[in-house]
Amino acid sequence: MKSTYRILFLIRKGRLNKDGQASIMVRVSIGGEKTEFSSLAFVKPELWSPLGRVAGRTKEAQQINDSLDRIRIGLDRHYKAILEKDGYVTPDKLRNAYLGKEICCNTVLSLYGAKVEQKRSLVGKTIRCTTLSKYLATQKRVAYFMLYKYKKTDMPIREVDFQFVTDYEVYLKSVCECGHNSTVKHLRYLKQIVTNALKNRFISIDPFDDYTLVISR
Repeated sequence: MKSTYRILFLIRKGRLNKDGQASIMVRVSIGGEKTEFSSLAFVKPELWSPLGRVAGRTKEAQQINDSLDRIRIGLDRHYKAILEKDGYVTPDKLRNAYLGKEICCNTVLSLYGAKVEQKRSLVGKTIRCTTLSKYLATQKRVAYFMLYKYKKTDMPIREVDFQFVTDYEVYLKSVCECGHNSTVKHLRYLKQIVTNALKNRFISIDPFDDYTLVISR
């Protein structure tokens, strides 16, 4: 595992419950970024060790320390799985995976939808209605493509790879009978979505690398 990946257990001494106990928090740090969540365990502040453990050999101390060990093991397992699947891990991705809150909103059409709504808010200000119509049209094109090619109504943005882009180009030219320039324009709209996903770290690899999108004159 990367040396920048760290798990730390700590308590909030200033936030005690009615029994005078502090919540044991889990802090995950990766590459300078961090996130925290509750371990759901509590401890008296005076029993908490700087080593991130409950001091003592009582049954309660052993149970809490065992639960913290299970959290560490679970996080490590998810870290390895996410790294193998996506090629990178962020604290939020790891926390959500461990807590069973996999993010499902970062799909092709949801990201298109966000872009459409962004453009809709600019109609009459910096863009015309015709521009919005183009975004709506290309959103529909890619939706039909996913249904045609993959038999899916939507797909995670991380599944958009070089082959996806290539197949989409062929689909536009063959099934939709788009000319070269029209095809390039649709691909450019998709590239905008991919670029936003890259900047937001939803994906780590650009499927448009080495892909030429040039309009014919």
